[in-house]
Amino acid sequence: MVARLRIAIAVSDAATRELLEGSLTRLGYQVEVVTTGQDLVELCRSCDINLMIAELDLPPAGAIEAAQQIYQRRAVPLIAIVDNDELSDLDCPSASFVFGFLLRPIRPSVLTPVIELAERRFEELQVLRDEAACLRRALCDRKIIEQAKGLIMRQSGMDEAEAFRRLQKFARNKSKKLSEVAEMIITAQEASGLFTTARV
Repeated sequence: MVARLRIAIAVSDAATRELLEGSLTRLGYQVEVVTTGQDLVELCRSCDINLMIAELDLPPAGAIEAAQQIYQRRAVPLIAIVDNDELSDLDCPSASFVFGFLLRPIRPSVLTPVIELAERRFEELQVLRDEAACLRRALCDRKIIEQAKGLIMRQSGMDEAEAFRRLQKFARNKSKKLSEVAEMIITAQEASGLFTTARV
């Protein structure tokens, strides 16, 4: 059973549009059709589009330019329709939005495997991005916790291990994450310094 993906087709050539729309509809996909990059951007911003299929030379500025604008709001994978002499254009850094390609003339039999491959590549990239975001957050949390621990050590004379245990205990008692408690301590210290400065 084919998932009911919502696919945007952006092609200026009428025959290619009809071929793609008919083939994808028969395969069970929901299909939206536009003819320009501007229309594609507006469509993806107003509708829940899961995948784009667009000719690389889509007017007025090309499919990659349209994809870049769309990615500013949310990530939508792009399958580019290309001629043989355009394949080298997919090697540039700006083509990182492209997760697959269809060679002209398009054969309906290749649509499903190309779409499925593009979906897998996009999902893998999203997982990597999520993992990278988690890692960045973990590093940020660690920095905040270390800063709060240092404040406790300076103000109370505790050693590092005891200061960390106090942080953990306070977090448990408040049912908060350790990083949240650390942020509270840092914010309180900054506010205290602000009031101290104001009195001077």
